[in-house]
Amino acid sequence: MSNPLRMHIHDDATAALRERIFDYARDRMQLDPPPLDKGMPFAELRALMPDTVTEKGIGGDKAMSLFGDILAPASMSTDHPAMVSFIPVAPTEAAIRSQQTNESTGSNAGQPGGVPGALSNQPPGAASAPITAAATAPATAGATAAAAPANVHKEATVNYELDK
Repeated sequence: MSNPLRMHIHDDATAALRERIFDYARDRMQLDPPPLDKGMPFAELRALMPDTVTEKGIGGDKAMSLFGDILAPASMSTDHPAMVSFIPVAPTEAAIRSQQTNESTGSNAGQPGGVPGALSNQPPGAASAPITAAATAPATAGATAAAAPANVHKEATVNYELDK
């Protein structure tokens, strides 16, 4: 059995294969227009392709030859101008049909808090503050609302115009 880590060893052989792959890509990008190629029925493709997943493997050069000579021509080319619909693009603002943003904020002020249960149902204990203590000023409404935890919900929906 060959070394399973062979593909991760960088030497003259892998450098040559890397350059062969880059050359294929560069040559493909220079075609104007690139060939549209055509799909091929599975039975025909299977008759042309040898077994490629084997214990020993087929090697990078053989794989690249099979790709360039058999697989690429037997696949529809997505880089051909006739296949514009396969080119992924991000939607632009021009494609936005409608937008909606909803935001709601609620306050828990005045709501009972804590976990209900046996301890919360007990009568209050003895007062620990002296009755003669000076009265404190009541909190203002703004201070109470700011201290209370708030519920915030934000939601946005964008609809895009899609060409047929």
